[in-house]
Amino acid sequence: MGELCAQCQAHAEEWRGADLSDLAASFRAWGIVDSRPPAERPCAHCGNEIPGGRADRKYCTGACRVAAHRKQRRPARPGAWASECRPCEQCYDICLRGTRPDQRYCSAACKQAAYRERVMDREMAEFLRDFGPEIARRAAELTKEPEEATP
Repeated sequence: MGELCAQCQAHAEEWRGADLSDLAASFRAWGIVDSRPPAERPCAHCGNEIPGGRADRKYCTGACRVAAHRKQRRPARPGAWASECRPCEQCYDICLRGTRPDQRYCSAACKQAAYRERVMDREMAEFLRDFGPEIARRAAELTKEPEEATP
C-alpha cells in the first residue's frame, strides 16, 4: 500500500473497500501528489523551495511566475511609443501621448469621420471634374446682365 497524506487517508477511509495503493498511484499520475521531495524542486525564478502541490509547478508563488515571464519578454524598441503629445487629426482635442507613433486618430469614431470626409471630398472632386465646366457656363449665363434692346 502506498503512502498517503493524512487528508487523502481520511478520504480513502470514507470510501470503504477502496484499494489505497491504486488511489495513491492515481493521485501521483494526476499530479495531485508530488512524488519528489520539495528540496529537489527549486523555483525557476528565485530558487526558493516550491511548496507542495502539482508536480509540474515551476514557480513558488504567482508573483515569481509573473516576474519570470516579464524578465523573459523582449524589451521594447526605442521609439516604439510616442512620447510627445500630438492632437487627433480629426477632432484636434485629445492628446495621443503614449500611443503608437503612426496613430492618427483618438478613437474609432474619429477614424470613421475622417474616412467619410475623404470619400466625400473624392466624390465632390469627381463631380466637379465632370460637371464643373457646365456649371461654370450656366452660372455665367445667369449672372450676365441682359443686353438692352436698341430702339
